[in-house]
Amino acid sequence: RVRYDEFGIFVTACMVVFGTVMNRLNVATTGLEGYAGQYFPSWTELSVTAMIITAGFVLFGLAVKFLRVFPEEELRPEAERLPELPVMTALRPLTRPALLVLVVAGVVAIAGSGLAYSALNGRLLGQNSETQPAKADISRGVALLKVPDVEFVSSKDSPGKVTFRHGSHVDLENPKCADCHSGRFSMLNASKQVRTGVNMHDAQHCGACHDGKKSFSATEDCETCHGN
Repeated sequence: RVRYDEFGIFVTACMVVFGTVMNRLNVATTGLEGYAGQYFPSWTELSVTAMIITAGFVLFGLAVKFLRVFPEEELRPEAERLPELPVMTALRPLTRPALLVLVVAGVVAIAGSGLAYSALNGRLLGQNSETQPAKADISRGVALLKVPDVEFVSSKDSPGKVTFRHGSHVDLENPKCADCHSGRFSMLNASKQVRTGVNMHDAQHCGACHDGKKSFSATEDCETCHGN
């Protein structure tokens, strides 16, 4: 009875189409991740899609063979004359509630895709802004940076005094003042007098960089700093 009713055939076709689309909507949504980089569906997604298409062909073939959905022989126009329908019958599907349902479903699908794209685009822009913050222009400040040299008083066991020069330790292209002045040589607790009696060769002071790997060793190349 359903296959002879226009409304039943229309609803059945809509259910099949929307069911297939909604079943694979995750692939379409995941495909938007291609904007974030390189994306290709996994083998499971490809296999599921292939199985759904294959199952559709198999079910359609079984329905034709066993359910007698279609007549065994095609109708011949010369053998059977179809009744002529009035002209207004062609406009009947436009007045059915099914058309309204189809329009609403299409609007919802398009709106949902737009919202998904907007959300993903906003998330990507947020990630890019967080991972790549704007670099501040400090060239003027670095050009005007004039820090006096710091002299360390010699101890009894010291081979000579040490003069620390910022010019030989600071990279003007990428100065990283916080590497030293955040903990080892804090500017908040600094005083005009350099503390004495402190082992400057350990990892808490000069030895953090002068360890023989990042720079020359503070315990082996003494003449490099002392006396200059």
